Amino acid sequence: MKLVLSIWAAVTALYSQGGQGRGEFAAGQDYYMAAGFRKAAARFQPMCNINNDADACYWVGRSYERLADSNAKAHEYLAKAARLAPDRTRYRVKRR
Repeated sequence: MKLVLSIWAAVTALYSQGGQGRGEFAAGQDYYMAAGFRKAAARFQPMCNINNDADACYWVGRSYERLADSNAKAHEYLAKAARLAPDRTRYRVKRR
């Protein structure tokens, strides 16, 4: 839980400049933190698919990862985040 909160705080800091994207991103984070993973994915998906936002792709993937029926979607979005920002190690998909 501490890791999730730390990640959430770091992402919030990245988006502290305001604007429409910030509002949608914050709404997605709020849904994620409240375990509304399907709603969180719906908020992050447009930012990922339209804007190619690596952070949004990562959070779509994390949201789908939490939904038992969506592992393939999770992998798809986490892989896209890694492709968009290969220097960010947290975006790399880990094989089990």
